[in-house]
Amino acid sequence: DQSGSLSRNEVKGPLAKNFDRIDADGNGELSKKELAGAHRKVKDNVREGGKKLKEADTDGNGAISADEAAEAGLERLVEHFDKIDADGDGEVNKEEMREMARQHHKRERAGQDAE
Repeated sequence: DQSGSLSRNEVKGPLAKNFDRIDADGNGELSKKELAGAHRKVKDNVREGGKKLKEADTDGNGAISADEAAEAGLERLVEHFDKIDADGDGEVNKEEMREMARQHHKRERAGQDAE
């Protein structure tokens, strides 16, 4: 509607799903400032997640075993470990993590298209 902000009716997919969390002032509209803040939080979470994964690789081989993930408290990784470990070698490497993220985003986009 060219108002400079997005109402609930104007958004779909992840924005619609997370609308209330992003709408910091609770006015029913997403401003540029609120969207930028949400984007910054996502980037910070990704950065922090990468840091945790790097720290979890205690043997420094560039991959994370299920034991390393458990010791680092990465419960979600442990929970989905066998699914993410595409080559079944007992370790999750960067490429397997990237593929998992690609599949996640693909499913999100498919859900967005269905809305």
